[in-house]
Amino acid sequence: MVNKAAVGDEAKSNILYNERADFERVVSVNLTDVFLRTKHSAQALIPSRRGSIINVGSFSSGVGWVASLAYTSSKYDIMELKRSVATELGHGVRVNSLQKRHLTEAALFLGSYKSKYISGHNLAVDGGFTTINTTFGLCARA
Repeated sequence: MVNKAAVGDEAKSNILYNERADFERVVSVNLTDVFLRTKHSAQALIPSRRGSIINVGSFSSGVGWVASLAYTSSKYDIMELKRSVATELGHGVRVNSLQKRHLTEAALFLGSYKSKYISGHNLAVDGGFTTINTTFGLCARA
C-alpha cells in the first residue's frame, strides 16, 4: 500500500502570520488521511503478518524553509507515524516512508521481498538534496 497525500498552502515568513484553519486543513489532508489509510492497510495486512505500507513524505520534512510551516510539519509527522506503526506491527508487516523524488523505483523496492528486513525507515532518494546545500540559498538572510 502506498499512501500519497499532499496539499500545500502559502508559505508565510513567520509563524505569527499563519492561521489555525489553514494549518488544520493541510494537516488534515497530509497527515490525518495518511494515518487513516495506514490504519486500514494494517487491518488488512495483520492477519497474514506480511505486506508493506509505504507513506510518502517530502524532502521538505528534513530541510527547513523549503515549504510552508503546515506542509513541512505534516510531512515530518509522517516519518514519526511510520516509526511508531512499524514498532507496533513488528515483524511481517513493514512500514516505511520515502521522499517524493524517484518515487516509483523506491516504492517498488520497499514493497518487494528484497526489503523484507527494512521497516521503520525513511528512504530519501533525492540525489543528496536533503543534505544542506548552501548553493540553493533557501535559508539565506539579508
